[in-house]
Amino acid sequence: MTVQILSFFLAWENLKYNSCYIIRIGRSLRKEKETKKVSFFVALIYFVLSATLFFPVIVYGQEEWLPYTPNPDDVELVYWSQNDVSYVEVSIVFYDSGFEISDWGTPVIIGNGISVNAFIWRWNGVVLPVVIVLKHTYNLGILPEGEYVFTFQSWWSSIESITFVVTRIPATLDIEPDALNLKSKCKWLTSYIEFPEGYNVNDINVSTITLNNTVTAELEPVVVGDYDNDGVASLMLKFNMTQIIAYICDHVDLRRRYVTVTLVVRGYLNDGTPFQGSDTTRAVMYAARYGMIPE
Repeated sequence: MTVQILSFFLAWENLKYNSCYIIRIGRSLRKEKETKKVSFFVALIYFVLSATLFFPVIVYGQEEWLPYTPNPDDVELVYWSQNDVSYVEVSIVFYDSGFEISDWGTPVIIGNGISVNAFIWRWNGVVLPVVIVLKHTYNLGILPEGEYVFTFQSWWSSIESITFVVTRIPATLDIEPDALNLKSKCKWLTSYIEFPEGYNVNDINVSTITLNNTVTAELEPVVVGDYDNDGVASLMLKFNMTQIIAYICDHVDLRRRYVTVTLVVRGYLNDGTPFQGSDTTRAVMYAARYGMIPE
């Protein structure tokens, strides 16, 4: 910018100098006028070019990024869940090239309310008239069941909200045996999973099933049948007994003779829909500790 200012004034001085009537010794008046005329136009062109380069710098210095809050009609929120994880996608429509989002924000969860605050900027200078859609997906993690309100904010001003419900298929779980001897030589714990009307146990992705988020289900044998003769299909599958006993011993008071243990099975259908069911069993602790194993 300093160079442009200097060039501007040099051009101006040159223009004033060549506008004067100067008589140079050894040259005719005609040649002097022609020389002056040529120099004048050269200086004029130089002056115009210097001024042209100078003034845009002044205009450019006035342009800047300013905070911006979009119109709610230009913001769309979409909720979905996959593998028990909740997501919200935000789409914002802009109608020229002069927009920028420096920070999409991080979800803040307070009770059943979730909010994010984004920093959106608008350029107040020259922009291109073009429609641009910017999108961002927020990972909300695994949320407890319930109804939630997600609010999108820009510069702490609420723009748009969406309400969604987190649900899991309520599965019925039946564990066998009903009592676990912690010194048992049994290799497997057998479980039966039933779904309510409208869902099919054949759609279960067995590889996603866990017991208390620790022990994974065996991939075989897996059989579907009506094992309790109630007219509802059940999925029969097995868990490693050694792993289950190890889990129980790590999470209960071994000084007690008997303890009731809640076993929770979780998993997903092939389309990612989550399900959950639980059953209780009695673990024989005293016998395991003192070697008194009932037959």
